[in-house]
Amino acid sequence: MSDVKPIQKKSERKAKRVETYGTYILKVLKAIESEDGKGQKDVGVSKRCMEAMNSLVNDLFERISTEASVLARKSHRNTIGKKEIESAAKLVLNGGELFKSAQDFANDAVSKYSSDKQKK
Repeated sequence: MSDVKPIQKKSERKAKRVETYGTYILKVLKAIESEDGKGQKDVGVSKRCMEAMNSLVNDLFERISTEASVLARKSHRNTIGKKEIESAAKLVLNGGELFKSAQDFANDAVSKYSSDKQKK
């Protein structure tokens, strides 16, 4: 027997997966809505809006990671840690209200992750 694989037809090929932040964007949106107490429980986002938000998150991720990489190189480190990410976010987000809000969300996420990890 030979090791020849059958040729797939075009219709049988799998579509390439596209990674998005859609589920996470919705989770954050719902978390913000539930904090207000006056928002609706069923919040939706249009496809076009989600594409714009996903583009924004990708852009911010790229900017922050690039800046963190530069900071790590300047301090002669091979690894990007919490300190570099926090400093990079502060530089990219201009240290204003958006940075403070992002820092609060990050700290909440880390503490939730740590507590869930300890439970297991």
